[in-house]
Amino acid sequence: MYKKNKLQATKSIFMNNRGFALAETIAATAILSFALVGIMMMVEYARVRAVVNYHDRYVLLRTNGELQKIKYQHFVHNNFGLLNPVEFTIPQNTKRDRGPEVPVKINFQVNFATDLDVGLDVGYNSVTAIAQWQEYKPLFVDKRTKAQKRYIQLREDYYILRSTPWF
Repeated sequence: MYKKNKLQATKSIFMNNRGFALAETIAATAILSFALVGIMMMVEYARVRAVVNYHDRYVLLRTNGELQKIKYQHFVHNNFGLLNPVEFTIPQNTKRDRGPEVPVKINFQVNFATDLDVGLDVGYNSVTAIAQWQEYKPLFVDKRTKAQKRYIQLREDYYILRSTPWF
């Protein structure tokens, strides 16, 4: 008898929806808005990462191109020439990039060393290119995000076999 009354009471609650439509609508709206905010944040984060990756790739290719010019100069004229700093800007990719053009500066360093692993009569010159730039503040949602200083460092070695040891 008790189970039967409880079953009928439960049935009557589900059959009679008076007043629950507004609560269900508010709950559904809250769940949807929470999900949409999460999706929007994920889309914005993906856009920012795509822009940063585009900048990294662009700077890497330009820096590698500058090292190839130095390599050609060394091959043809047997010297590195003037290694002045190179400045350029990363162009804006209009599909994803909403920020300003980013200036980049490449500095070069030349070092001479002896490779003791190979032998005392083997030396090498190393040309190091360091590209530095500063990303703009990407996320409009997160106020703690700061502009990032980024750099890429590439190195090219030129081995030299000396006819007489240096010691």
